[in-house]
Amino acid sequence: MKANEFLTEHKKNRKAVKYNVKPEKLRNFVAKNAINSGAGAHKDKKKAAKQGDVKHKNKEFTEETGEINIADLQKQLAELENRKDTLRHAVQEARKITTEIKYDDTVMSITTRIQQLAEKTGVDAREIQWAIKEVQEKANELESAIYSLDDAFTDAYRDADNKASELEYEIDDYQNQSRRQPE
Repeated sequence: MKANEFLTEHKKNRKAVKYNVKPEKLRNFVAKNAINSGAGAHKDKKKAAKQGDVKHKNKEFTEETGEINIADLQKQLAELENRKDTLRHAVQEARKITTEIKYDDTVMSITTRIQQLAEKTGVDAREIQWAIKEVQEKANELESAIYSLDDAFTDAYRDADNKASELEYEIDDYQNQSRRQPE
């Protein structure tokens, strides 16, 4: 409903109240637009599971025995451990690169040279201080932003570590189950 339609309807209702006529019922915008929302019917998870939809796709079952192939899981774990080592080195390298901003003296040298120029030419240093302060604040923001560049590497390492831990737990769980079951 457009704004002018809403106002027209509101005016009709005001007149109806004024002359003791029953006003029109206001429309429910939520119900009117509900069919256009993208919410749809909920899926029956139990029915989907019975039809063979698998929630956890990383568990590999052999079809004939219904058991998990532990060798494949161990292979995946070894690949994840290699990936973790690569990511661990990447995190260290990213941190080394981002700490270079500590040793960059560009802002300091520029502001010092500007202050020296102001003294040499007789320009009031107080006139420049607000600009220098603003530059230093922006330099601090830049430094903070640069330090956050290694977050992507840290997150990737954490994800790989979590997946490796899950696989280790899963392998241990299935090995313990196989030891408990009598043959």
